[in-house]
Amino acid sequence: IERSVLSDPATQQLLSGLHLVKVDVSENTMSHQELMRRLEAFGPPTMVFLDPQGREVSNTRLVGDVTRSGLADAVSRAEAGS
Repeated sequence: IERSVLSDPATQQLLSGLHLVKVDVSENTMSHQELMRRLEAFGPPTMVFLDPQGREVSNTRLVGDVTRSGLADAVSRAEAGS
């Protein structure tokens, strides 16, 4: 995702108004497992869009292979829903 989608200048512009948080859960520690449980994420990669109150915006979650168009659609829905 980082090399193919997030590095794209158009994608960076699209995401410029959002606060991005990246969590590396590859070590699978207890705190990683708890975070994944709280976010109801089955594994990486998972992208979750939250509103200003910290609630997930409906129909924005991306799991697995993330494409530029899929990300653009999710961002559009997130901005409309927050």
